[in-house]
Amino acid sequence: MLIFTGMDNSGKTTLVNEVSKTLNLPVVKSLGPDHSKDEKHIWFLDQMTREKSFPNSTLFDRFLPFEEMVYGKVLRGDPIYSLDDPYMESLKDLHPTIVYTRPPSEVIFNFGDREQMEGVIKTKEKLLAAWDDLMWKLKTRGWDIRVYDYTTEMEEK
Repeated sequence: MLIFTGMDNSGKTTLVNEVSKTLNLPVVKSLGPDHSKDEKHIWFLDQMTREKSFPNSTLFDRFLPFEEMVYGKVLRGDPIYSLDDPYMESLKDLHPTIVYTRPPSEVIFNFGDREQMEGVIKTKEKLLAAWDDLMWKLKTRGWDIRVYDYTTEMEEK
């Protein structure tokens, strides 16, 4: 299970699309915030069931529980998942590799004219701090976290 996650404008989708082409694997995008709690739970359980049945058969562009732990916490004040949630223990048992896309702050915060979810630009520092904190906590709990900064990668010509 390969999950690409991180702050808006950090290079997730670009990277996951490149990896998808290289590995010839489909990309599953996470549900957005405009779904009910039940729909989110069902999506999460469906993805774990798929992974158990067909290991390493898909790539994930964002992953709902991580998004909820950051955006739900900072933007809504009520994340529906936590690190101590039984759902998260089940996910950890699948041994996912989490690619945290994390270029420098000034790169992430250069949104340009790209449309952002309401509240992202206003709370960008808090959101990025929450992402960094979540990834650190996952790493200290034994999750496989890989940090990717596209600004330091050498481009082959």
